[in-house]
Amino acid sequence: MKTKNIKYLFLFLFAIYASANAQANYFNKTSTVLGARSAALAEAFVSDAFDVNGMYWNMAGLTKMRNYSILLNNMQEKSINGMSHGIAIPIRLKAGEVMAIGLSLIHTGYIRKNSPPEFKLWQLCYDVGYAREILHSFSIGTLVGVRFAKSDVSQLWSVRTSVSANYSPAENISYGLVLNSIGNGIDYSIDKGTTQLNRITLAHSLQAGITMKFPSDMKNHLFSFALANEKIFGKAGLRYKGGLEMNVTNILVLRGGYIVENNLRFATFGVGIQTKIISIDYSISPQKVTNQEMYLSIALNL
Repeated sequence: MKTKNIKYLFLFLFAIYASANAQANYFNKTSTVLGARSAALAEAFVSDAFDVNGMYWNMAGLTKMRNYSILLNNMQEKSINGMSHGIAIPIRLKAGEVMAIGLSLIHTGYIRKNSPPEFKLWQLCYDVGYAREILHSFSIGTLVGVRFAKSDVSQLWSVRTSVSANYSPAENISYGLVLNSIGNGIDYSIDKGTTQLNRITLAHSLQAGITMKFPSDMKNHLFSFALANEKIFGKAGLRYKGGLEMNVTNILVLRGGYIVENNLRFATFGVGIQTKIISIDYSISPQKVTNQEMYLSIALNL
């Protein structure tokens, strides 16, 4: 692809981003800043160690991380005006041992008023992860997250953690298993026009997934296909996720995904530009039955 075309595509992505900011969209209160690539692949990310955003899905996989980079993430949702912004940084301790640090700010009701009932709050999220290779093909990891939320009338802390495992018997295939939501979360409600915060015990979830890459060369594969399912304890049924990634050229990547959960079905879409110095990813979930989500991630390669 010519350099001139790359510049036009770069400007087009940022025009989309600026428009989304002007609309002041809403963040899903149960999620963290997860990154545009994982969102475009319908969250079927539990077994893929692509970059540091994998810390939020399967910390154990980061011992096989392909792209060491500092990641800046932005997420927006339409149903209630708000945004979330984050940064994630990997730290290689030694061979087969990795740490990751994530910091994100989530807010709603500050840029523009929400539709009634109105939420107005902000939340800081601190996440620290550690992964260690037990065997060359098998790793374990854990992620600890601290949340601090504040509204006009109250403030609250919560702590949660997850434990995970990753098995990569070959370069073109990997498996992941994660036990999530061990600990507490923060729930938001409206009482007489004010936003109330309440600490709740999170429902544990178990996720399992597989990622396959073709051809087997990790750096030059043309396709990646990811499948995952999630069981939320105490909730009927499973959540099924699937994502497909295609490298159109050396720098242009197209992505798509699909999520099925009981009677809920929706698609996700994304595009990425990857260079040696910087990578830019954008995704959107334009479904009508759930909140419209938009993500933008910028990676500064180390």
